[in-house]
Amino acid sequence: MAEQEKISFHEFLIDSADKTNAKAIINSFVKYKQGKIQESEVTNEWLLRFKEYLEELGLAANTRSKYINVLLSIIKDADLMGYVMPAMKKFETLKKKMSVSEEASESIYLNREELKLIEAYKPSGKGEEFTRAIFLICAYTGCRISDAQILSENNFNNGEINFTSIKTKSTSRLPLHPIVPELIKLIKGNTYSETSVKAIVGRCIKDICRNVGINETMTLYRRGERMTQPKWMMVSSHTGRKSFVTNMFLDGYTLEQISRILGHGHGKGDVKITMGYLCTSYTDVVVGNRTYLKPDCDDLYDKLVQMVGLGVSADQACAMLSITGSDYTEVERVRTKYNQNV
Repeated sequence: MAEQEKISFHEFLIDSADKTNAKAIINSFVKYKQGKIQESEVTNEWLLRFKEYLEELGLAANTRSKYINVLLSIIKDADLMGYVMPAMKKFETLKKKMSVSEEASESIYLNREELKLIEAYKPSGKGEEFTRAIFLICAYTGCRISDAQILSENNFNNGEINFTSIKTKSTSRLPLHPIVPELIKLIKGNTYSETSVKAIVGRCIKDICRNVGINETMTLYRRGERMTQPKWMMVSSHTGRKSFVTNMFLDGYTLEQISRILGHGHGKGDVKITMGYLCTSYTDVVVGNRTYLKPDCDDLYDKLVQMVGLGVSADQACAMLSITGSDYTEVERVRTKYNQNV
């Protein structure tokens, strides 16, 4: 069989870029000249010019770093495929020159009450219906949007959901939130490419959050500057996953447990990666009652009832719960619930 003819480096570069989220940036960069990019042009100077090009576009440091890493990865793949890459001669030195110091960037998450508002929202149109469902699936399973699209009832077993990530090939297993089966039915048959689905969800989730009143004014450091905006404007397609991590942490799960669920470090529990998804401050209270994925359970209330059954008054039981570290707001909630039920 004759050896398959190798495509030109220019075609390899464009084809490779098309498979990444840097497609538009790399395509616009290579259009600086009329002809095709030759292998001999891919020197250290050419790649450093790409770094300068990103700076000229005014992109944030974190974004520039992401695009640079994509292009360097393509160049490395090209070298392995047999293309002659002059820049590969001193690749490690080049990587240091191409590196960009990352800027701190704060993120937001949606708390339980805000997610409940989205649960109760009546979508207007297919785009909002799909967005509401896929966003909540990510918020209650921690999966990526690409994984959420292919979930089905086959992923359920004995009150749990398990799935294998398309990207990392790691398997996640966690309690099944009661609303997830209903949401999965809503998105059945709607499968979009990773690029288009993020665009749809990113646009529609802002509208949904604005419509349900998630409009608290927030000031965060983002994209290299201090920004003050209504919260709904800061929500993105990625906020669902960040909400899962943050709410699970505040619910008492450890970072290692959460990182294993997310498949960080290919399921080995890479806490450093997981911390990048955590959106907490010193004002947030770690409740630790493990009810985020089981909202119908109320362990704290059950403890109160058990203590009353042993002969103490409800007030004494509540005092004991506070002393042992239970959040004051939660104690008052179960006190009210108990008084309503007796």
